[in-house]
Amino acid sequence: MVKQRILVVDDDKEIVRLLRSYLEKAGFEVLVAYDGGTAVHTLRRDKPDLLVLDLMLPDMDGWDVTRLVRSDHQLLLTPIIMLTARVEDTDKIVGLELGADDYVAKPFNPPEIVARVRAHLRAKQRHLQGNHGPVSEVLQVGALVLDVGKRELTVSGG
Repeated sequence: MVKQRILVVDDDKEIVRLLRSYLEKAGFEVLVAYDGGTAVHTLRRDKPDLLVLDLMLPDMDGWDVTRLVRSDHQLLLTPIIMLTARVEDTDKIVGLELGADDYVAKPFNPPEIVARVRAHLRAKQRHLQGNHGPVSEVLQVGALVLDVGKRELTVSGG
């Protein structure tokens, strides 16, 4: 079975080491970046299943990384958990409004982060499996109309 990949982005090597240890023990493959530029490169190259992201990074902050992820159609569904020392309500609101799926303040409880990672991956899997509600795709070529969701082919017109 292929392990789900988690990208941990933080400039604090001790936090990265701690998260990597807990996530690997939980069965995940952990990718690491210590700055925003490396995070973006790793995201585009490896397409991890989830991103744990610090806001305060040396070259590109977590806000910018989030904007890039949410504007890239290949990364759009990647869950983002912001893990940061910024604890003001306005920071939390901005992070969530920009596209973070979760916001956790430092100091944090590593087992809780693992539980949050699992919860977000379950939600992503449900979404990808179509358990988020009925979706119907209708294709039309000339007079032929195919409703993929209903598995129905009809001829339109007279």
